[in-house]
Amino acid sequence: MAKTIFATVFLAIIAFVLWTFFWPKTQKPFALQVISTPSAQIFLDGQPSGMTPYQNKNLGKKETVIKLATTSASWSGQVRLTGGTWTIVNRELSDNPLLGAGETLTLEKGEGLYVISTPDQAQVEVDDKKVGQTPLLVTDLSTGDHKIVISKENYVTRAIQAKTHQSYKLVLSVQLSLGQEALARLLAPLSSTPSATLSEKKIKILSTSTGWLRVRDQPSLAGKEIGRVNQNEEVVLLQEEKDWFKIRTKDNLSGWVSAQYVQKI
Repeated sequence: MAKTIFATVFLAIIAFVLWTFFWPKTQKPFALQVISTPSAQIFLDGQPSGMTPYQNKNLGKKETVIKLATTSASWSGQVRLTGGTWTIVNRELSDNPLLGAGETLTLEKGEGLYVISTPDQAQVEVDDKKVGQTPLLVTDLSTGDHKIVISKENYVTRAIQAKTHQSYKLVLSVQLSLGQEALARLLAPLSSTPSATLSEKKIKILSTSTGWLRVRDQPSLAGKEIGRVNQNEEVVLLQEEKDWFKIRTKDNLSGWVSAQYVQKI
């Protein structure tokens, strides 16, 4: 089972959004907090703005593009801010995009909880109760602290402790990282296998009466013709069966040819 990542310590700050940062001005400033693992250089709208963890209580723009960068990993995204509240960005950076994860929390005028995820159709649990799949709007939610869990098969589950507020809708955007077992399966075709051992070997198409040789979808004369290779053409040998060779052409067409008309190089 994929492990669960809890982001409660950092994200609990959302509980103090309206109480510690309430501005009675007509034009309320926008506040942003960014956390990353590992610490990264942060760019706002392309301008270097320091390192994470980062806080700014007086941004003058409603939207900003955030980029986080380390020597081996990076992430970027556009966030929409709400005046008089914090927007919180939490990211786990990886040199493999499939292993990157994180969440963004914002408050908007409205009520309840709105959850979106990458990938979508992830299962959402609120206070240990399944409430549906993303994208999902939960309206019958009391004001106060809630544990929100987002999970999907083959992905690492994430759990966030956050607080909803009266007259505000909590928007939670989550990116799940691919689980290690799923990643290993995804990379398996690239690992060492009998066919991969032969992948660097090449064969040459011999002369035929037609000047070309049929490429079939299976190692049999009953196989459907899916292409042709010309005589004297060199192709990559992928696999050998009795009387048949599986090849890959320069156009990345893979199929079977009769071993009678080929020569190993």
